[in-house]
Amino acid sequence: MTIRTQATELAARLPAGPTVREREPVAGGRVTRDDVARLAGTSTAVVSYVVNGGPRPVAGATRARVLAAIEQLGYRPNALARGLSMRGVMLLGLVVPDAANPFFARLVHAVERAAARRGHLLLVGNTAFSPSAEEHYLDAFSRLSPAALIVVNSADTPGIRHVLSMLDCRVVLLHKRVIGFHGPLVIGDDYRGGWLAAEHLVGHGRKRPLCLSGPDRESPVADRERGFSAALRAAGAPVTSVLRSGFLRAEAMRATLAAIAGSYQPDAIFATTEEHAHGVLAAARAAGVRVPDDLAVLAMDGLPEGEFAAPPLSTVAVDIAGFADMAVNEALNPGPGDTRVTVFGVRLVPRLSCGCAPAPARTSTSTTDV
Repeated sequence: MTIRTQATELAARLPAGPTVREREPVAGGRVTRDDVARLAGTSTAVVSYVVNGGPRPVAGATRARVLAAIEQLGYRPNALARGLSMRGVMLLGLVVPDAANPFFARLVHAVERAAARRGHLLLVGNTAFSPSAEEHYLDAFSRLSPAALIVVNSADTPGIRHVLSMLDCRVVLLHKRVIGFHGPLVIGDDYRGGWLAAEHLVGHGRKRPLCLSGPDRESPVADRERGFSAALRAAGAPVTSVLRSGFLRAEAMRATLAAIAGSYQPDAIFATTEEHAHGVLAAARAAGVRVPDDLAVLAMDGLPEGEFAAPPLSTVAVDIAGFADMAVNEALNPGPGDTRVTVFGVRLVPRLSCGCAPAPARTSTSTTDV
């Protein structure tokens, strides 16, 4: 049995106990790193460095205060995390909305490889887009005393915001913002991606472009949708109401068939995810619509599968490997203020589905402190 399997089973066997929202610090509840940090007058990250022996050094006086607080409160670090740290291995947690979705599957793989390159271990929780499942994983993983949690948020709810604020470990948000979160954030330039898609389709002379987006109005795909609409307005092109569907290919196919049969008759569709785009291509085949002759199709994600679609799928690519590496770096290397926002640039990858031959493009990354 691998360490990862053992750790996952351990998390599942943890007693139900109080949730993060129900805990009372010290007075009758489990003592947390946050309790130790408050008593020692330092941060939870410093407490972790003392308990785990790194990865950063701690001044002697601060270390003494932390050890005294640990003794006074009776704090007991998680045995698994401590055992790993004694071998120089840090435990990281990753929470994602849907590990079966090709984009998130690719992201999970990239984060795991980034952690493994540094010699560390990753636990993965799949929330299936359920806020209650996300709260459960955040709470359960935090009890394992990880070095940090990397969170791809599934729903920005008050409950999840509260749980995030109560966690006593470092948290890095990846791919999606959460209102009120003030820790490190690693995202793609989704708005720019939508803008590039609109510019490109208008440049092809398409007169009736349509955006196929998801149901969530506050998400990365919503930012892509807004960028697309803004670029159309800037170009003087018609901006129609957005076509919406769930994220499954079958749902995107049904929505596209309805659009093809409607009065607008789009000659171009920007699919805000590649899962949507595969549904669009299936709908076009079923309806006898030629891609790209009758309908140009352009997506956003940049997954390898798109190259093998029929026809090969034009896309705006997100740097998933860069995402993952930066998220792990932020998880293991706290910076001053812990409010860094890293925005990864996107690049257009033109293929046959929009009427182009493949061509290289450049990308960029920006980092700011907020």
